[in-house]
Amino acid sequence: MTEQTTSSVLLLAIGIFFIALFKIIIYPALFSPLSSIPVAHPLARYTSLWILWTRYSDRESQRIHASHQRLGPVVLLGPNEVSVNCVDGGIRTIYGAGFEKHEYYKAFTYFDGIDNMFSTLDKKTHAARRRLVSKVYSKSHVENSASLASSTETILLDRFMVILTKFAANRESVDIFALLGAVTTDLLTSYQFGLRSGDDLLTNAERWNEFLDLYLRRDSCMFWKQELPELTRIFGELGFHVISPRKIEGHEEIEWWLLQRLRGVENGMSQLPSQVSSIPEVYSQMSSALHRIKASHSIATDSKELEREIASEMIDHLIAGFELTSIALLYYIYELSRHPHIQRLLRHELCGLRLINGIPCPKALDAAPLLTATVQETLRLHPSLPGPQPRRSPPKGCTLGPPGSPYEWHIPGGVRVSAQPHSLHRNAEIFESPDEWLPDRWLREAADEELRAMNRWFWAFSSGSRMCVGKHLALYIMKSVIWSIYAHFTTEITDHSGMLDTSLYIPPPRQNMLLVKLVAVPHEAESVEQASA
Repeated sequence: MTEQTTSSVLLLAIGIFFIALFKIIIYPALFSPLSSIPVAHPLARYTSLWILWTRYSDRESQRIHASHQRLGPVVLLGPNEVSVNCVDGGIRTIYGAGFEKHEYYKAFTYFDGIDNMFSTLDKKTHAARRRLVSKVYSKSHVENSASLASSTETILLDRFMVILTKFAANRESVDIFALLGAVTTDLLTSYQFGLRSGDDLLTNAERWNEFLDLYLRRDSCMFWKQELPELTRIFGELGFHVISPRKIEGHEEIEWWLLQRLRGVENGMSQLPSQVSSIPEVYSQMSSALHRIKASHSIATDSKELEREIASEMIDHLIAGFELTSIALLYYIYELSRHPHIQRLLRHELCGLRLINGIPCPKALDAAPLLTATVQETLRLHPSLPGPQPRRSPPKGCTLGPPGSPYEWHIPGGVRVSAQPHSLHRNAEIFESPDEWLPDRWLREAADEELRAMNRWFWAFSSGSRMCVGKHLALYIMKSVIWSIYAHFTTEITDHSGMLDTSLYIPPPRQNMLLVKLVAVPHEAESVEQASA
């Protein structure tokens, strides 16, 4: 190599070094529009490695929350990522204005990339998909659905409470999550596909364990699909699989499991259901709506493609409902079991509810003040989805942070921005003793200013146009299951060593998370006891 060539190579290397130095160190520290925002970690201004490691090690929510406590309502998590913890200039701006979803949500597609409402990134497509099913998930429809009432009656009275009574009679400790997951899934699939075509995991422990195993295998690979999808793909093409084949199989088997339910419903659609509980409410609504849309636009219908499009949506609804509702119920039982005096008050309220065919009507459950307060406080302290819900700032940029405060910053376009319930629900200025489970905080007059403030900061179901579409169904299922337990039994914790904190996007269920003992309490005896108290 000649001296001239050596000099050229050296100059090129020096040039590359200084370009990299400017891009990686100098620009983020001095010239980036985000350079003045407080940084969660010294490395976060220059690289995403810190926040990626935090997510990979399941400490995301806690560390982001600690950063907000130290640094204020707007924090830099990476060179192009910002977290906010405020309502005005925060969730109202990001979610109320309908910022587009981050590519993160593409991890929730099924059948090799078929979108559903949750995975859809742009607002227009999401709104169109939401309209397909919003009717059957509306509060009025949930409250007046004869099919839902009938299937709930069968599942709770003929399955769930029979099992609870058996455990109480035998004085056995029970893995309560297994029961909660099974009853939640049975109720959800009965509403989606009808009781006849739904599932019966409550009375089939083997099938429940198979379902949970499939779910856990699928769930354990989500970090790579959410945060590093391209790197995961490249590694796979090179023969290095960061997601094991067994985990991929779990994902595919859940898809196959759901397809079998769809085909079972479709095969029975030619016959009128013999019972009202067999009406497939969600499936019927979505299937007919999609057929109408394709017909009105003269789109040729590929039966296989249409089946998978419906199936992708149904899986999303089922997985979200199973995860969020069963986890919320788990923490509800955990907290109520630690507060026996609130158990007694709640039982008195539940035993006074108006029953129709042996179960409370939805409006009675909705109007029960202590039941509603305990559910809301559980969702505040233990949100089923505690972590960030990422969006992209619009091309023109935006302003985030409390208006008029020193914490207000201009954010350029294309930045990953998010808020998280874990932090919003722990604002000590809004929620007194935020780390304590205090249902009484919600038992105030509707005009109370503190109650209004708490409701503004309560974010368990997100907000804006992408607010959880299944909120009313989830609350109905939660309250119905709670009635089944606490109108008839007391619960005592025998082992809670499995109740480990986690900050994954959705905390994963585990076997034997919470062992409780059930003690039967007759309605009459409890009522007399409460009346004389």
